Amino acid sequence: MILKNIYQELILIRKELQSIRSAVEPKKIDVKLGGKTISHQENHD
Repeated sequence: MILKNIYQELILIRKELQSIRSAVEPKKIDVKLGGKTISHQENHD
């Protein structure tokens, strides 16, 4: 029972992290610019 609850919460947290990641640094823009170095510079600014 407890393990199932923890697993469900982990899934919810994982979904939230994915939505945050997609909002902070979209992969589509990463691909268009052609590299992770550019995205790092954008995040630094």
